[in-house]
Amino acid sequence: MKKFALLFALVLCEFSSLGQSTLTLEDAVLKGRKYYPQGLIMPQWVPGTDAYSHLIDGYQTMAIIDAKSGEESGRITAGQINDGLAAAKQDVKLRGTWMLEWQDDHTVRFSEGGTLYSYDTSTKEVTAHFTMAEGNANVHLSTNGNAAYTVGNNVLVSWNEDGSTVQVTKHENPNIVSGQAIARSEFGISEGLFWSPKGDAIAFYEKDESAVTSYPLLDITSTPGSLNEIKYPMAGQGSEYAKVGVYRHNAKKPLYLDTDGMEHDQYLTNLSWSPDGKTILLAIVNRTQNHYDVVAFNTKNGKRGETLLSVSNDKWAEPEYPAYWVNNKEFVWMTERDGYMNLYLYNTKGELVRQLTDNDFVATGILGQDKSGDLLFTATGVDPRESHLFSVSLKGKQIQLTKAAGYHSPIVQEGGQYFIDSYSSVDVPSKDVLMTAGGKEERT
Repeated sequence: MKKFALLFALVLCEFSSLGQSTLTLEDAVLKGRKYYPQGLIMPQWVPGTDAYSHLIDGYQTMAIIDAKSGEESGRITAGQINDGLAAAKQDVKLRGTWMLEWQDDHTVRFSEGGTLYSYDTSTKEVTAHFTMAEGNANVHLSTNGNAAYTVGNNVLVSWNEDGSTVQVTKHENPNIVSGQAIARSEFGISEGLFWSPKGDAIAFYEKDESAVTSYPLLDITSTPGSLNEIKYPMAGQGSEYAKVGVYRHNAKKPLYLDTDGMEHDQYLTNLSWSPDGKTILLAIVNRTQNHYDVVAFNTKNGKRGETLLSVSNDKWAEPEYPAYWVNNKEFVWMTERDGYMNLYLYNTKGELVRQLTDNDFVATGILGQDKSGDLLFTATGVDPRESHLFSVSLKGKQIQLTKAAGYHSPIVQEGGQYFIDSYSSVDVPSKDVLMTAGGKEERT
């Protein structure tokens, strides 16, 4: 009996080995994409609809899928847009549909050669809007198609309305830098340009690094090597001086918020606009980094308003997320004041309306609101190695929407009833699931 069992096991092993192939070094190094998990490529929700798009055909086609039926409802190809470019007598070509971004339910936009274009899916026509200044970087587009960007250390804006380009700042001193991230990208800062919700004004960070020491770095990409200098504020030495500017269309010059406080080298962090564009909130951190105030500023005249909340910690106070505005009178602030990052609802009088979440795990960001107005946010859940999507009502009722173990990267339909759940885990290389805002799985 033992001999028969051994023989049976050997036969199973032989058949099992026939179904497997040995991974060669060439396969692992040169053909890595061959074994890459398959999933939706660059999915986007089509604004104002229950449809989403994703890329197929080697990034040359954008397929549009109806979320309710799961059926394909249309396609946009690079060839169609190139035909439109030729008809508009534009001497450029779209390299792939990965360059497309939805502007509204029938328009996608893209930039090529510094020019902003739009393509109307109903008329099949391409429109050239404006050409940005040479050397543009850090480009930020508003919802209505205006472009704010930097050239060197200055901010420029190209307006879609009239095609004009305005140089907002005119700094010749290389120590003064506008439109770029400040504070060495600490405190959640990752950019330096912020459009108002209506797209009629741009706020920007500005830093004066005159007091910051320059340090040489060796550039080994040239032969012989050369030295490049960067500004780096070493501990205990001079730091940058930060400001926030606001520029509106047809204004003669930008205005600057009245941020001068007790300390010259304070940190201005987590900038956010109110929905009506009348207020900007900033979290202002002291140099010691053990206290910060969330302060409201009037965007019309730059005047400092009320301090809406303050956070102190004997060791370290670090704001990481800008305010999420629920409406013009209320906003959600994320803070670790009770030990874990949780969500708190405040009004613009500085009153705590209520603590929305009381979790013993870390919230990592607010993605938006669903059709019923509930907040959609990401958090680790009970396992800190994972990431999940949760919803919480403005009354504090919380639901975990993603249940499968793993790291979830949801793509939320703003103000809608669906989200695309892209996730992976130790056992699942990659999976895309269409789910309702209530957490029900629709289809994979």
